[in-house]
Amino acid sequence: MVDIGPPDPQGYYVLVFKNDIKEDIVKLCYSKGVIIEEQGDIIIVRVKSRSFAKKLLRKFGKYCVF
Repeated sequence: MVDIGPPDPQGYYVLVFKNDIKEDIVKLCYSKGVIIEEQGDIIIVRVKSRSFAKKLLRKFGKYCVF
């Protein structure tokens, strides 16, 4: 499993996934204060909560780009 690393300067944990699972991530992250940005064939997910970031990695770790 990939480590989430430290937060960015704004306090968000940044995760990068393949665009294949965008719908699943949007469903899971709805109303959780998560920022989702689409950049070509990847999506960038910015999460304030470390535990929620870990949950996303456990569920979608095999689609993680970095």
